[in-house]
Amino acid sequence: VWNAHWFEISEETQRQTKADVRRAAAGEFVRRELEVQGADGTAVIDFSIRPITDEDGNVVLLVPDGRDITDLKDRERELKRHRAFLERTEEIAGTGGWEVDVTTQEQRWTEGTYKIHDLNSDSDFEPDIDAAIELYHPDDRAEIRNAVTRCMERGEPYELELRLLSAEDQLKWVRTNGEPVREDGEIVAIRGAIQDITDLKERKRELERYRVTTQAANNAIITIDESSTIHSVNPA
Repeated sequence: VWNAHWFEISEETQRQTKADVRRAAAGEFVRRELEVQGADGTAVIDFSIRPITDEDGNVVLLVPDGRDITDLKDRERELKRHRAFLERTEEIAGTGGWEVDVTTQEQRWTEGTYKIHDLNSDSDFEPDIDAAIELYHPDDRAEIRNAVTRCMERGEPYELELRLLSAEDQLKWVRTNGEPVREDGEIVAIRGAIQDITDLKERKRELERYRVTTQAANNAIITIDESSTIHSVNPA
């Protein structure tokens, strides 16, 4: 078997295949993914060797089998690249995605959503809708719950700026939106995005404090940019 054309792609492949045949000859079912030489280049096969035994348990026949899974492996690699790209994009933008199944009330989160909540996607936390709402600030829970309910029942999209309490007890401001997903006219899910806007909120507060301070100042304060354009002058 190991001397066949398909296994001549490398000496290592031939060595592994020879070892697989020996294991199967000893009565072990062998299966693994194997890169082989195909007609138009390399291919990946789901390769197995099944031992057939007689009434006394002696191996009398080996049945090799190979299924071409090259396209499947290509799709898996493409999906992995897409996920990595999505996670990097979410990390840079401070965003995440989510979806809620209307029937089960279960949620699916992207990696970015977990990070905004200071949670690990490998943790035991299961993001059903009630648990997710409990992560918002107590004063904002009714607003997000009503918005989600209207979206699920009436198909009303929403966009809100709310506070949430992360798993690390950090108070964050987020912008969250949701819209219905319909199949055959029925709402089967809602999906949306969430963005950490804590820094944006803080900058707005700083600008407001600056505006109040300059408006109350007794001396003239003029704001000029690098091109000497005047942007603001206080009343003094």
